[in-house]
Amino acid sequence: MQGTRMAAAPVDDARRTPHLAPSCASGAAVLPVDVNGRYTADEFMALPLDLKHYELMRGVLAEVAVTGYEHAEVEANIFRLLDQHVWPRRLGRITGGGVMFRLQEEPDTLRRPDVAFVRTDRLPARDQRRSYAQFIPDLVVEILSPSNTAVEMRDKVAEYLRVGVRLVWVVDPETETVTTHTPDAAPVLLPAGAEITGGDVLPDFRCPVAAFFDLA
Repeated sequence: MQGTRMAAAPVDDARRTPHLAPSCASGAAVLPVDVNGRYTADEFMALPLDLKHYELMRGVLAEVAVTGYEHAEVEANIFRLLDQHVWPRRLGRITGGGVMFRLQEEPDTLRRPDVAFVRTDRLPARDQRRSYAQFIPDLVVEILSPSNTAVEMRDKVAEYLRVGVRLVWVVDPETETVTTHTPDAAPVLLPAGAEITGGDVLPDFRCPVAAFFDLA
């Protein structure tokens, strides 16, 4: 998620001031935002909010953590390494943390993974890509932030796998490790000296884990 860095609990204090979109912060009249209300994905995307601060969890607004520069560097590294493999082979598309994916309907859940991959044969027509993604990515990458908890990330990974994500990488900049998760196998912790592969999801992709954390 530029973004999701944190699967925050739903906002539950109606007195809190929501993060308005820049175009709505100048004093112009806007519709009130009920931070305790329930929304569909379409309603959420139309709210007068700065959506980089939010996800939608089972129809309820959820604030997400603001990330730091190191997080952005690691995200950029992973995006670049994956795209260098995917783009020349026309395997699909790599997206960064600005893209919302709908993981569940009725009630709707919209998540914004830090990096995601979708195979070419699963991409919809271009005119269906102008808002949130109405399909499940094949690979999701989540980069840990200091505010993340073990329980939070466990639940987030379980959610991704439950809805059909085939491979999840949880990247920890502090320990310079990556934990890989698949639906039918135990998690695998890879240290910086190991090599990470794309398995069946990204055939022939491989690179040193340390390359994710090359911040020099």
